[in-house]
Amino acid sequence: MLLSEGLNIGDLLPLIPPTRPNSGTQPSKSPLVEVFRKPVVIPALKEKATEELSNRWNEFVASYDPLERPELLKNTPTFFEFLCISLITLVSLVKDCRKGFRVIKNDAYSKIKYTFFAALRETEKRQVNVKTFLLSILKSLDPRNVIVLIFRYFYFFCIYLPIRIPIIIYAEIKAFFTCLTLGYCPYPYTFVGIMYTYVPLIYNSTKEIFYILLILVSAPKTILQDILLQKESLQTITLCGRKSVAWSDPVKIETIKTISKQTAVSETEVMLSAISMCLAKYFTQSNQNIPCDLPVTMRNVCSNYIFATGPNIKPEDHVSGILCLNLPIPDPEKDVSLLENLLEIKNKFNSALEKQGLSHLLTMLQTKFGILTMFLPSTILSVYLKYLSRKYAVVVTEVTSRYPNVFQKTLWGQEVTSVIYWRPPQANTSEYTAGSKISVQNIKKIV
Repeated sequence: MLLSEGLNIGDLLPLIPPTRPNSGTQPSKSPLVEVFRKPVVIPALKEKATEELSNRWNEFVASYDPLERPELLKNTPTFFEFLCISLITLVSLVKDCRKGFRVIKNDAYSKIKYTFFAALRETEKRQVNVKTFLLSILKSLDPRNVIVLIFRYFYFFCIYLPIRIPIIIYAEIKAFFTCLTLGYCPYPYTFVGIMYTYVPLIYNSTKEIFYILLILVSAPKTILQDILLQKESLQTITLCGRKSVAWSDPVKIETIKTISKQTAVSETEVMLSAISMCLAKYFTQSNQNIPCDLPVTMRNVCSNYIFATGPNIKPEDHVSGILCLNLPIPDPEKDVSLLENLLEIKNKFNSALEKQGLSHLLTMLQTKFGILTMFLPSTILSVYLKYLSRKYAVVVTEVTSRYPNVFQKTLWGQEVTSVIYWRPPQANTSEYTAGSKISVQNIKKIV
């Protein structure tokens, strides 16, 4: 609701938003933020191709547009020149219509009328009409022009090309040798330079396209098999009443980072391991059967989503999409070591990241823009969400900070010593300043 109104939680809190990070400290990047890998090479290829086409088009316009070269209107154009002028007129008409349609009525009659008068203006400015078309054909068939054209072709093929070809071959060899020795090509207008620039971009863009297609093809199977058909590990019931909350003592983030580096896992997986061990102890103390794994849903929340307001809010400061995970629960009777449990979590976590890119993206778009509720009936969504709520009894939220070691202050100057953020009912890992806490909220009757 807040996002639909363009608000953050920070707009409702009496806090001074953080405006600068502590120097020398880099914020950790959660793997939950970019489950669906954004295309990087495709935009680069688009930008490069757009730039090249724009340069070519500008050269073309400078050579054949009568508005750029008024001398073209003083003489009758040849048929080729007339075609060039007509193409420029058509492109100018499309640009004019794209701008004009924004300020006129949004109906077919108004658009047709605007297009008609815009076409009259553009053709009149460049003298594109039937008379000029016929005269251009006659000029092209004029024997004098035909003789001039023959001499031009003779000069091009018999004099220019024999001189130019050896120079081109030398330039291509030099460009190829430079690519091998220096690792880059300083001759972008040679054939080797063009291939050196565009072949890697096209190859990597193709890989990104196949990655997106693979996710789209495998998404239905993933949603059915890995999300909807999961067995229910807990008997969940819907109760109402008072809530119970609990949280751990803060753990230094540097300690978590050290464990992460030593075990070659992410900080998120380290904290998932801690949650797994806590759940195992809870099942043991409450004399319940310990499931092999527990279906949980996960999402990341940036601390600026809670604290920041106004111009301090950036696109990356919102919540991520939802990731579904079978969290392994170690059985104390099987003597599973902490490291073995951590490695099992790592394998399942990476598998979920690879398979659930599309569902993660859709849930993120739903959170930010409500895209699913716009296209799907509310009844279907309600039944679907209730079904998932029974199947995924535990919801884990990771709160990461973009400003490590920075304390928040209230509007009256009091320092905020600790922060815990819940989206009930769920377990959280809340990062604030130099520490992180594991916290849980649930209905009091079932604790």
